[in-house]
Amino acid sequence: MKSITKISMIAMAFLTLGMANTTLAQDQNRQRPDGGKGGFDRNEFMKRMVDRFRERMEVKADDEWAIISERIQKVIEARFSGFSGRGPGGRGPGGGFAGRGGDRGGDRGGDREGPRYDPNTDEGKLAKAIEDKASADTISGLLAKLRDARAAREKEREERTKKAQADLREVLTPRQEAIAVLSRLLD
Repeated sequence: MKSITKISMIAMAFLTLGMANTTLAQDQNRQRPDGGKGGFDRNEFMKRMVDRFRERMEVKADDEWAIISERIQKVIEARFSGFSGRGPGGRGPGGGFAGRGGDRGGDRGGDREGPRYDPNTDEGKLAKAIEDKASADTISGLLAKLRDARAAREKEREERTKKAQADLREVLTPRQEAIAVLSRLLD
């Protein structure tokens, strides 16, 4: 069952990335509020992705779409919240890949220390123990604690996703539900 969930997550990620390519290409020509061009607007991206479901599901009535779109968005957010235990995009609170200067890799001016973590998180405590060359017992204990925390977050995310999917199913016709299943929005 876990492998099916992981496969579904990977498929949803590829679907999202496919939609992101179109959105990002369009973003390159968009004017930013500060006068520059380009940039990624998460809210605009989500709106476009959800609007594509309206087209595919052929929802005509605005009041019906208001209910369905809200529930679609909740499913998407539930699926990707806390992804890899780090928040949206894998770089939220509690982790991330910021090296010196806040970059995510590439040439970091000789900095080869690897990812930086918030020292108040399980990831940060484990990273600090590694850096300090702590004992094997200390590292094993921190590693177990990190794995338990990640498993708990994954379970919570799965429960939120299942609830959001059940709520969405309540308002879909069988045809719309089939489209949502084929689109990996629903299991």
